[in-house]
Amino acid sequence: MAQHPNQVAATLFQMRADRKEEADKLVERVAQIADGHERMDLLEFALATDSALSKTYELLGIAQPDSGAASLFSKPDEQGGS
Repeated sequence: MAQHPNQVAATLFQMRADRKEEADKLVERVAQIADGHERMDLLEFALATDSALSKTYELLGIAQPDSGAASLFSKPDEQGGS
């Protein structure tokens, strides 16, 4: 934007439009998850909501936290902890 100051308004408008489109897609995805969660088993629901949360972090520009252990039954040295 600093190199083309005459295009700042157009660039910002396009960024806003892109963000709105992504937000609309996210809202639609969350609505689909909410509508279908009763038909899913718990694992499918957890994976779907994790996907929506990940997309929300990405959309808002928030760094995603590191993943936890792959399993509750993982040994402590496999969890990256003590």
